Amino acid sequence: MVNPAALAVTGITALSPQLLNAARQWGLKIRLLARAQRRDQRLLAEVAPVAIGPQSVFYGLDGVDNAVALTSERLGQTVYQGPGAGGLATANSILSDLYRLTSARGISFTPAVPGRVYPLAQAPRTYLAVSAASLPLGGPWQKRQAGSALTRPLTASQQATWAQRLPQVAWMPVSAISG
Repeated sequence: MVNPAALAVTGITALSPQLLNAARQWGLKIRLLARAQRRDQRLLAEVAPVAIGPQSVFYGLDGVDNAVALTSERLGQTVYQGPGAGGLATANSILSDLYRLTSARGISFTPAVPGRVYPLAQAPRTYLAVSAASLPLGGPWQKRQAGSALTRPLTASQQATWAQRLPQVAWMPVSAISG
């Protein structure tokens, strides 16, 4: 069980119009996602706005639709989607059923990664970077267009270093980009 107080939470209020426009120009949509993944025997988790590409199961969500995507070794990725809390309620029901089934058979249903929750930003990731002025040459850029760029995958410390060097640049994590 994850203590919600242990999660790194970032809201959408800090997103600038330039960042929103750049995401649109790159064909990305911005979604507020709660994400967790196991990496090197650690649980990495966050709640934050993320720019996502068309390959993401969350890309097509609009209005009141919600979705939960779970990935397991045996089933691969499964997605539960519905209006309002429908997708969340479905996922919660499935997890509750799994817990009851495993408990009734004497199977332990404990987290695969015990202990502390770490920020998901510790995993290398690609960022959408936007500046009112054009971005300097060199640096972490993988692709550029009109005052914005996608970075190559950076660790949190690499991104923090670039953010210090370029304080005028807005940064947003990106997942499931094309090309």
